[in-house]
Amino acid sequence: MSYTVAIVGKPNVGKSTLFNRLIGKRKAIVHDQPGVTRDRNVYPIEMGGKSIALVDTGGLGSSGFSQVQDQINEQVKKAIDDCDVLLLVFDSLSGIDALDEEAAEFARKQNKPILLVANKMDPGSKRPRLNELYRFGFHHMVMISAEHNAGMFDLEEKLLELLPQRPEENKMETSMDRPAIRVALVGRPNVGKSSIINHLIHEERLAVSDVAGTTRDAVDVQVCFQDQEYVFVDTAGMRTKRKVQEDIEYYSVKRSIESIEKTDVVILVIDPHERLTTQDAKIAKLIVDRGKGFSIFVNKWDLVSGDGTKVRENFRKDVHAEFPFLQIADLYFGSAKTGKGLKHLFAQARLIVALMNKEYSEDELKDAYQMISKHHDGGFAGNKIEIKRLSVIRRDQQAPIFKIKCNKPQHVNSSFRKYWKNALHEIFSLRGLPISVVFRQK
Repeated sequence: MSYTVAIVGKPNVGKSTLFNRLIGKRKAIVHDQPGVTRDRNVYPIEMGGKSIALVDTGGLGSSGFSQVQDQINEQVKKAIDDCDVLLLVFDSLSGIDALDEEAAEFARKQNKPILLVANKMDPGSKRPRLNELYRFGFHHMVMISAEHNAGMFDLEEKLLELLPQRPEENKMETSMDRPAIRVALVGRPNVGKSSIINHLIHEERLAVSDVAGTTRDAVDVQVCFQDQEYVFVDTAGMRTKRKVQEDIEYYSVKRSIESIEKTDVVILVIDPHERLTTQDAKIAKLIVDRGKGFSIFVNKWDLVSGDGTKVRENFRKDVHAEFPFLQIADLYFGSAKTGKGLKHLFAQARLIVALMNKEYSEDELKDAYQMISKHHDGGFAGNKIEIKRLSVIRRDQQAPIFKIKCNKPQHVNSSFRKYWKNALHEIFSLRGLPISVVFRQK
């Protein structure tokens, strides 16, 4: 069952930038000139396991000012009538003017849940004028920078809270239409893997203790969420070999590795107080080597002092800077204790499986091949590498292999291979997939 969320506000507050950020692509035109967006721009997205039709609207203005503006206002009114939640966007730096007042009053009369979005909270910018926004009296507000991807986690969390509860009709029947998604939670001992699953199923199904090694065997737990069956696999904490002192733990780790190989998606759970340890990186490398789609979940985030967008972004940057091979993976923050952020696990699993099962048309591969080739001539020490064709090999429960036909595969160096891998990731939006790239002459 799909929800509808409309983005509204006066012109030039960043509605289309926010729309593009939420859908993950540049679909809506963004320009400083007012009135660029006029019609409703609708795009389906997945958020927290919920299907949402996201609607970008034109800037609200004074009625009677022009025929075009009246038409824009009418389109906005239709979008509001059909939506479940309103994202009312303001420019946090320019202050409130008469158009903002009209937009706020217009939205308030619609009797819909409203999330006030203070946009353009850009790093290093002057102090935002938030006091003027508080006087509108809206109960829910988030501060973001859509352009710099700051505060989006808070926005998604608050938006999911405001979506109305609906009865899940024929839940079991619709969920059987598609196979269950297997998700393995892996990580070091005591990072909260069992606690996460307990919260997802709303019962103390798995033993939880501060003692390392409480979980020993891999345990499958079925969860149905938004018409989709999931099998979450709780695995034993994985320590370095020199710390594994008993046979039981040795076999527990072995079972964990086997679980990784048999699942569709892997979630690496880490503790924010220790950041990403060397052992975490080794576990991540194990996931990557097996071609598994994965993301990183930072548990126990409720215990981090000074929680905020900047703290999360710095944490994310530090992880990617220290371990560059993890830049393909998204980081999500939450808490098994409070339940905050856990719904992202469903959305991530669903998205990664969809990417792994993606079919590539000949035209898509040809366009990608031409786009990537023209930016690098493939010349190495006098050996000209001529790329002739790009194809893809899809694998069950693994990231795809991109096969590149060329004249001299023996002269392809690691830099050129990395260039192609990064470009393919970017073009096909393959976040979370450790794709393989191979060069062959035949």
